Amino acid sequence: IPESDFGLDIFDDLIEIDSIALLNELLAKKELKIFGSDLFSNKEINFEPSVNTPTPSNYQIGSGDEIIIDVWGASEQSYALTVSPEGSIQVSNLGPIFVNGMTVELATSKVKSRLSKIYAGLLQREDQAPNTFFQLTLGGIRSVKINVIGEVMNPGSYTLSSFSTVFNALYYAGGPNENGSMRNIELVRNNKVVGNLDVYEYLLEGKLSSNLKLEDQDVVLIKTYNNRVTITGEVKRPAIYELMENQNLSSLLNYSGGFTESAYTANMQIKRNAEKEKEVITVFNKDFENVEIKNGDYVTVNKILDRFTNRVRIEGAVNMPGEYELKEGLTAKKLIELAEGLRGDAFTGRALIIRLNEDLTQSNTSFEVSDLLKGAISDIQLQKEDLVKISSIFDLKEQKTLKIQ
Repeated sequence: IPESDFGLDIFDDLIEIDSIALLNELLAKKELKIFGSDLFSNKEINFEPSVNTPTPSNYQIGSGDEIIIDVWGASEQSYALTVSPEGSIQVSNLGPIFVNGMTVELATSKVKSRLSKIYAGLLQREDQAPNTFFQLTLGGIRSVKINVIGEVMNPGSYTLSSFSTVFNALYYAGGPNENGSMRNIELVRNNKVVGNLDVYEYLLEGKLSSNLKLEDQDVVLIKTYNNRVTITGEVKRPAIYELMENQNLSSLLNYSGGFTESAYTANMQIKRNAEKEKEVITVFNKDFENVEIKNGDYVTVNKILDRFTNRVRIEGAVNMPGEYELKEGLTAKKLIELAEGLRGDAFTGRALIIRLNEDLTQSNTSFEVSDLLKGAISDIQLQKEDLVKISSIFDLKEQKTLKIQ
């Protein structure tokens, strides 16, 4: 097949492949995406932090932040102060107040204590309630410079707002590349790992607990993945998934959304790369939580068998033809009764039971309908997949033939 017509860069992988099954497997791998790979390239999703929010009490103040101080009551005054490179703000008649690295809550307490030297009414006194009030908020926020390195689409240095998180940095850098891990993204601060981001927690559970805020000179490090496995077939999200160490087949099934309604759930097939060649492993459902998944595993969930364990059918001149449940003791006479009896045009002579044998061949058993219903002959016990056919007198007329020889 010409490569230009086929449109896939798989031809270097086709050496010595002489099986249609292997070819189909290879094509399936090419079509499947790495789970979560399109998150950071999706233009409809924007991780831009919102600055139109109340000042968070745990926000750490740093050089370049603008602090707004409002005093009202018996005295009224407003200050707009920028934190200096040394980490302090300068209030007239008070001197510098060091706030670098403090949370807004802690800085509020410290600034209030210092301002009380000017505005005595800020403090509670034994004989007098406060008559002056005070509020500290953020005005403009500073920028932080961070580095995103490792297996990332666009590594480099980025200048972001101080409200930004690891997710914001990943979004600007395009997210992990084809070899990058989504399960173990490290946040390095002052040469120490201070947090690990697992993107799957967000994608599968909506959790952002590990999405830490960035500080100036932070490094976001994306390492290479350790375990990637493919799951195809009758699951809700066929894809290539990254698993952590010691995660099992049940974990993979959970990531893929579970079985579809047409899945064969009795077992799953794993194709695994051994040291020199491949091997096939059949895992039964009772062992899903006990089988550890390894890097490169290819898991297939087959479709349920197209057959029934307890079905019988009746066709022809009955009032309710169709499929019925094979219950214990169901006979041909009882099945006719379940089908609301014979129609007026039913041929009450010869009828057939077509039976599917164990070797998938068919056998026919004939009986007289009228004798069966009157009890003149023994009733016939039905088996699964039996088909009872009762002809119409009109069908028989149509089947009459004339031979001229």
